[in-house]
Amino acid sequence: RRFQAAPGTGPSDQPLPVGVRLMDEADFRHQGTIDFVDNRLDPNSGTITVRAVIPNPDGFLRPGVFGRIRVPATEPYQALLIPDTAILSDQARKIVMLTDAEGNVSARPVVLGDMEGGLRIVKSGLSPDDMVVVNGIQRARPGGKVVVETIELTLAEE
Repeated sequence: RRFQAAPGTGPSDQPLPVGVRLMDEADFRHQGTIDFVDNRLDPNSGTITVRAVIPNPDGFLRPGVFGRIRVPATEPYQALLIPDTAILSDQARKIVMLTDAEGNVSARPVVLGDMEGGLRIVKSGLSPDDMVVVNGIQRARPGGKVVVETIELTLAEE
């Protein structure tokens, strides 16, 4: 038996947004909202049927095309972002090299999240005031010194 989800069953009683990216597209340019969620789990595939309504005024989206969807799992939040190249692995944990204003290097473990705009989300372990070593990471060692240069990071367009 299937039940249609009532409109506005998402967080804060708003329709759940969904973005669609076709296989040859770089971003989730087609936007819509979820209007149905099946209450059954398919035991063969481990999936749940979800339907979204996506405006298609120019008829670009056709039946049978394949793509990816993105559904937000949480409300938007502020996050610290760093380049993936600044992250090192130390056995079972991820670490970043930090520097102070004098160039003294130290290591700090971090908990990482997904990628956003070409940068990695840092869930915990850093504060907004920390200076992360992003260039020359191969030569940075805890207790060593580096030349401090501030660079500005930008998000890639999605």
